[in-house]
Amino acid sequence: MPLPAAHAAAGVSIVLLAMGPVTRRALPWLVAGGALAGTLPDMAVWMPEMVQRGSHSLFLAVTLWSFAVLLGQRWSTRLPEVLAMALISHIVLDFLFTQYGKGAALLWPITSTRYRLGWMGLPENLTWYNWTHYWDWIGLELLLFMLPAIWLVIWRWQQAAWQGEMGRK
Repeated sequence: MPLPAAHAAAGVSIVLLAMGPVTRRALPWLVAGGALAGTLPDMAVWMPEMVQRGSHSLFLAVTLWSFAVLLGQRWSTRLPEVLAMALISHIVLDFLFTQYGKGAALLWPITSTRYRLGWMGLPENLTWYNWTHYWDWIGLELLLFMLPAIWLVIWRWQQAAWQGEMGRK
């Protein structure tokens, strides 16, 4: 199961790639929104089991996407759809990268069975046992998720600065 930092980085990357040109003023808000949307399903950990399963389901993804499309049309912006894509990325990452844990309840509320592809990943309950294995996975997550997200933030920041300079001339 990916770490929260990987979910946040994936959300930020999706938001920055899917949105059009952005201003420097809007960029921190988009980064914060992408990070929050990417980690939101795991914030249900303090909720009852039913809410936890529902937060990782395709039912939630389809429902959220439908509302996001309606809001985007009403407000004439892509932001709700992009944030919904960032949240859905969490479900996809948990399905793909959960090797030792329970996985995601993709078909909830039809069934509470949890599914996982199990490519690679950390166990859901981290312990100090065999900590070197965890450092390997953390390094891989850094390369796969964090570095591209940081690069995208810097690229968008420079792009916004360049657009601002061109607009003043």
